[in-house]
Amino acid sequence: MTKTECQTLAERFEKKALAGLVDVKFLVSNPSEADAELVCEEVNRLYAAIEQGEFRPLDFNDARPS
Repeated sequence: MTKTECQTLAERFEKKALAGLVDVKFLVSNPSEADAELVCEEVNRLYAAIEQGEFRPLDFNDARPS
């Protein structure tokens, strides 16, 4: 049986919760037009890209001095 994108994402967050993740939220601009599987697919693709090192940090020079 093939897992859905949402099942895959739920498993990912279960592992992250065990590692200390407390909460996560996603803003969907138009929920009435959003499809849960497509949203989960996009989030899974985002995490896969991060895991493969396909990202670069953004610096908006707005951090408060420590």
